[in-house]
Amino acid sequence: MDKEHICPICRVEPTSHSFSKIREIDGAAVFYTAPAKATNLETEGIIKHYELVLENNKQPWIWIFDYKDFPLSQALDMTTGIELAKLITKNYSSNLKRIVIINANIFIKSIIQIISFFLTNEVIEKIHISEETYNL
Repeated sequence: MDKEHICPICRVEPTSHSFSKIREIDGAAVFYTAPAKATNLETEGIIKHYELVLENNKQPWIWIFDYKDFPLSQALDMTTGIELAKLITKNYSSNLKRIVIINANIFIKSIIQIISFFLTNEVIEKIHISEETYNL
């Protein structure tokens, strides 16, 4: 299966979901997501995309969330965030090294507080919010 477009939706339209491996650092896979860049916001498809990608990852991993240009409309719909929190906590937290949130805004910080109810303390301790602005 084409690893770049393992998700059947992304095989047809590569910009559908925003979650992919961008590099490796010290033996850890680095995954990047920018929700504002995704063209398909349907929760079920997003969750399936993450599952497909992470099922194929057999190494420790780091998750970079880029919230640049994250629209308020997405911030108010927390269904996807809650489902991602459940998925990661239940199935993929054992080899998760760190979650780095970049280009955060006040909405994202509030969302993280709400989503933290669905995360273990171990996962919460791995979250780092960068105060710097990045242009990726």
